[in-house]
Order: sequence, then C-alpha cells, then structure tokens
Amino acid sequence: MTVNAKKLTLVVVATGAAAAIAVPAAAQAAQPSSAAARTASAGVAAAPVSASASGPVATIQSKRSFACASPKGQHLNVSWSPGTVSTTVYFNNHCKQRRVLALRLQYQNTSKKGWGCIWVNGKTKGKKKRYTDGWKIIDIKSPKKAPVEC
Repeated sequence: MTVNAKKLTLVVVATGAAAAIAVPAAAQAAQPSSAAARTASAGVAAAPVSASASGPVATIQSKRSFACASPKGQHLNVSWSPGTVSTTVYFNNHCKQRRVLALRLQYQNTSKKGWGCIWVNGKTKGKKKRYTDGWKIIDIKSPKKAPVEC
C-alpha cells in the first residue's frame, strides 16, 4: 500500500523527556483497515523519541542575517550550533566591508554572561571555530561599531 501524505519535517531537541512523532490527519485517514496492519504501522508512526545515554538525538542550530551597508539588498549570513567543547560559526559575507560578529556568551547554566568577537572580511565565505570551555554562544549580533570587548 502507498500513502501519499504531505512531507513532514521534524526537528527534535533532546531535553531528557520523551517526545512523540505527530502524524498528519491525512496520513492517519489513509491507513489500512485491518487490525494487524494498523498495529504495525502505528508502531512506526508514533514511535517515541528520547535522549539516550549515548547522547542527544539532535542539536539546535541557530541562524542570523544582517543587512549590508553596501551593496544594498545583500546580507551577512551566520549560523552556528552550540557544542560542549567548541562551537563552529559559519558565515557568508556578501557585504563589501569587513564586519564584526559580537558573540553573546553564557557560562554553563549560570547567569554569568560575556562577549566574544569574530572579524569577517568582505565578500568571503567560511567558518571560524571557537573553543568555548564551558561557555555557550546564546546569540550573535553584528553591530555597526565593534564592542569595547573586541
């Protein structure tokens, strides 16, 4: 049997609690009528997803985009996914000018916060690795002037 259902995109964040996968109503209505087939497909469709002892199921990836002064309509695009030991910041700078990325940091699960900076040349694409040593990048800004911490 073939079921034509809408594409289901799922992002799972491991928090230690179990999560169930949602099945679209159209896919549920198109399931077979026999009890054995429903039981077999239900086990696949609603299988719980949980964080195991071997590690998290998925990570959070954050993205930001900042407008350029010149050329108009272009952007500096940034993405990162926080790690335990290091975080790699990926960038694609379509701007003509060199830009600073101000990294907002938080130390582990405390309220202690700080700043870090990455400079990105104009018209470049690449990645920069930051060793975090207990710090986690919680946000990235691209101010017009570099912060004093840089």
